Amino acid sequence: MKYISLNKIFPAITLCLFVSFIAVAYSACSPKVTVVGDKDHPVAINAEIKIHIYQHAAQDVDEIMEGINDEEMEEEQPTSMLAKTVLIVQNLGVSTAYAAKPKPADKKAVIQKIKPLYRAAYPYLKKGVLGENKDGYVELINKNSSAKSEEITKAAKIADKLNAARKELYQISATLSGTDIRIQQEAYSTAFRQKAKKGTWIQRKKGKEWIWMKK
Repeated sequence: MKYISLNKIFPAITLCLFVSFIAVAYSACSPKVTVVGDKDHPVAINAEIKIHIYQHAAQDVDEIMEGINDEEMEEEQPTSMLAKTVLIVQNLGVSTAYAAKPKPADKKAVIQKIKPLYRAAYPYLKKGVLGENKDGYVELINKNSSAKSEEITKAAKIADKLNAARKELYQISATLSGTDIRIQQEAYSTAFRQKAKKGTWIQRKKGKEWIWMKK
């Protein structure tokens, strides 16, 4: 019968245990972020990747909000260039499907569609008729309850167009970056709320609930 020396066994066991310990420690320390979208199918991404995605979203939001700077913007200017631009965008509509994979130029084009729509929505965001919600869209909230029915109808139509354009932006960004649309939507939602101008209404998390607050 052959006997195996313990001097040969212990080093091998020690090495295996050490490698296992390193693997477990690395797994525990590796930064992961779960993006809440579908609770049954969470999306886990590296924290650094999440920050990178947010930075790109924040740059786009800066471009969309460029030139607003908290100034009061008149909503009744039917002959202004802004009103004409919004009307053209609304008549053209926003396509949510592409025959081929979208290109960076398509993303830039959608941002250009969003800019006049956001500017048109801005007075309603200031008045509390519309609010910037947690999902990256604007919604009708009428916080001050002072808006007339015609004003509410107009704000709702602008919100629909703006949200359709935003959805397209999220989808294009997800396709271009090879990420889930929920990840892009969360990044843009955070950017829109963080960069929202003073006096506008946003949804903010307080404890476990999301509440409407005026910035």
